Amino acid sequence: MSHDTRCGRRSRSPASREHSDALSDEDLVEVVKTRTQNYLWPVASRKALSEAVTDALIERGIPDIIRKIIDDPNAAVSHVGFVRLLGEAKNDIKLAEAIARRPDMPSELRPFLKLVRKSA
Repeated sequence: MSHDTRCGRRSRSPASREHSDALSDEDLVEVVKTRTQNYLWPVASRKALSEAVTDALIERGIPDIIRKIIDDPNAAVSHVGFVRLLGEAKNDIKLAEAIARRPDMPSELRPFLKLVRKSA
């Protein structure tokens, strides 16, 4: 914890706030949508991520964050999230391959993944 001398109280660092279980998914989505990239990695590093949080992270389009989500089996990805990921993978064969390894990839999107891999 850091000491905030203006208020005479301690404040938590961004990393510890985003790891806090006290934050709701709604709070985390707000953090992802409104804060700088420094706040995104701690959110993406949580033990488990809901579809709402991963959708917000994917929407930011930051390659390192996207890879972290794809490689995390505890990050739930929505159908819309997978569609966005396929868009991100158009020029990135390694990302396309990582998406293909996800067991939760909707079967109806797999043909599009094959097209993405051919064009990448």
